Amino acid sequence: MSQSILKLLEGEDRRSIGRADRAAAMVAQDAELFPELIAGLWSGDALVRMRAADAAEKATRGNREVLQPYKRELLELMAETGEQELRWHLAAMIPRLRLNARERQLAASSVAPNGLNRAARVSERIYPQNTVTFCLSLGLLRQRKPGTIVFDSQED
Repeated sequence: MSQSILKLLEGEDRRSIGRADRAAAMVAQDAELFPELIAGLWSGDALVRMRAADAAEKATRGNREVLQPYKRELLELMAETGEQELRWHLAAMIPRLRLNARERQLAASSVAPNGLNRAARVSERIYPQNTVTFCLSLGLLRQRKPGTIVFDSQED
């Protein structure tokens, strides 16, 4: 069965999601297929990696608990990968995990170009909106005033 899930994600045009929606639906119906889908994030085929991430993100929208056993691996992959499509989907999945403060900081530093530190002021002009949204979803940032976002632990 595992090969059938990953087989769905092979081939076609890189601009296409292929049959990622079908794979996501299958995994959403049968969580026992999830480990096989997650393994696709490390496939030797870039299309399979991209589509496995897409399918995993979609499959976990209604069942975030299946992600938890893979927390360490997903955080490491987020920090390591340079593949934009993979990062997009990881950025949607990681906020679904139960993370401690150190893990939230690690996740945030993985998406910010120069990392984030507690003294940094984050501006939408410096960091892209999707990075700011990701950090907000992790509970690391709050908006102080329009256009100025600060770490939640900072004093006003």
